Amino acid sequence: MLHLILDDEAMTGALANLSRKIAPGGALLVTAALPERTEQRSDYLRYRSRSFWERAIAAVGLRLVSERPIYYWLPSGGPSNKYLRYALTGLGTGALYGIDRAAFALGLPQPPSIGIDSRMHLLTLQRA
Repeated sequence: MLHLILDDEAMTGALANLSRKIAPGGALLVTAALPERTEQRSDYLRYRSRSFWERAIAAVGLRLVSERPIYYWLPSGGPSNKYLRYALTGLGTGALYGIDRAAFALGLPQPPSIGIDSRMHLLTLQRA
C-alpha cells in the first residue's frame, strides 16, 4: 500500500516505522511495481522506481533478501484482446485466477500492453 503515499519523504518515513516493527530474524513483505522511472499516473498512486526503492531500503537500515513477481495479468483484468477477455471473464473469477497462476507458473512473458499493477513484485526485506 506504500504506493498510495504520494510524498516520497512520508513514504520513506512509513517504511522506517514499519522496519522498526520487525522482530529479530523477522521480515517485512512489501509489494512494489519497480518501474525504470517513478510514475504518478493519478492523484492517488505513485509507483516509485527501482533506484528509489534501493535508496529507501538502505536508508532505513534494511536489505533486500528476495524479490519475485506476483502476477501475470490478473490486476489488469486479463488479456487486452476484448474477445478473449470476454470469453475468460465468462468463466468466473476462480478460473481467471487459475489461468493467471498457470501463466505465471509457466513463466510466460507478460504482454507489453500489461498494466503496471500486473508488474508488482513481492519484496522480502530484513534488517541489514
